[in-house]
Amino acid sequence: MTEFVEDPDPDATEDTLEVEEPGNWDKIPTAVWHGKTGCSPGGVVAYLALRRRATMRRRRPDCRRSTLAEDMDITVRAVDGRLDELIERGWLLITPRFRRTGDGGQMSNRYQLLWDPITSVDDQRLQEHLARVADFNDWMEEQQKKNVAAGKNAINGRRDVRKASWNPEKAVKP
Repeated sequence: MTEFVEDPDPDATEDTLEVEEPGNWDKIPTAVWHGKTGCSPGGVVAYLALRRRATMRRRRPDCRRSTLAEDMDITVRAVDGRLDELIERGWLLITPRFRRTGDGGQMSNRYQLLWDPITSVDDQRLQEHLARVADFNDWMEEQQKKNVAAGKNAINGRRDVRKASWNPEKAVKP
């Protein structure tokens, strides 16, 4: 089992967003601007809304789903669909953050908005993301065993990433 990799800010109670950006002069990738994301117009608007939040809040934006829903004037459920689309096509990675004590309940998310989409399973960003998730799931299983051995209630289930994940069939073609 690999060692659990600590999040740089594990106690963050607000969702955070990391944005890849090659320079300060260009805020929107050309592929997004020209509609070559493979996403619906709603997916492009979600990408732009996340980037706008990052610009407004100096890379530590309030990017709760409810805030994005207000920004885009849609429902939270519709935001989930747009985020899933960005994930499937390789433009966004979302890693949930959970408490490391007690019930293991979710505290916030770590969003990683990408400048260039993931186009291959070999992409280092995808590999690092999957490693963080796998390490966290290993850690959760260990906590489950400790809780059961101590006669405590087991934490409910594994804490995996969103239902949507990068999909090579839906990803942007290089």
